[in-house]
Amino acid sequence: MNSKELYEALANHEGDARFSWFKHERHGYPPFIFNLMTGKDRALLYQWYTETQEQWPYGDGASGFTTMSTVAGFLLGSGIRSMVQCGHYVGFSTIVLGLVFRYMGIKNAMYSMDVHETAHEYTLKWVQRFGLGNYVHCVLRDSSDPANIVDARQYFSGSIESVFIDSAHTYSHTVKEINIWWKEISPGGFMFLHDVSDIAKSYDVDNRGGVKLALLEHLDEFSCQAMLINSKWKNGSIYTDPCGLGILQRPLGSSLV
Repeated sequence: MNSKELYEALANHEGDARFSWFKHERHGYPPFIFNLMTGKDRALLYQWYTETQEQWPYGDGASGFTTMSTVAGFLLGSGIRSMVQCGHYVGFSTIVLGLVFRYMGIKNAMYSMDVHETAHEYTLKWVQRFGLGNYVHCVLRDSSDPANIVDARQYFSGSIESVFIDSAHTYSHTVKEINIWWKEISPGGFMFLHDVSDIAKSYDVDNRGGVKLALLEHLDEFSCQAMLINSKWKNGSIYTDPCGLGILQRPLGSSLV
């Protein structure tokens, strides 16, 4: 299966929001990440889409190709060699970013956590099917648990250069994740946070402001460069993910605690 064939198969597939990127008027082309994959990879990804639609009807909230293309661009453009992932659920972002790291030839590149046992086992199955075991390490543990820090440090051959947060979406949990992982990022490294829009506040089951409020409260403390994309999303936005994306860069010269 080539890139165009996979794009057309997904664009013509009847389904939920997980297929929406391929049906958007702006996206009349395969995502560039398809070009980093083998024909077998593309066939497997199509199987992942169709199988998750059947088995995980609430799995359509995963970071789509708008977010993944942006994050992958940072990885590829800067040669980022390590990423901590907070929340992998049924594995879409883990698979895609794992394939990016494989293309870059960087092993032991992603340390990924999730607390949902069944979803975690499902992701493990697909990581193995894609042959990504040397590039991705998945752990069944809450991503706000400090015990992850020691394990992540041991897993990576070098420092932690990036963190991607897309987990519980609550204000309180996101605050814990930011507090734990920000100080672990190498100076100049990046933290990416999905769901920073006003729309995504509704994902906070505690109704306390979600990821956006947790991030905004920390910006004053961090004194770092930051961008909130689609913070106030409206129809017609050029960046098509209504959930938004926060990108923070740890200042050069800041010391690791």
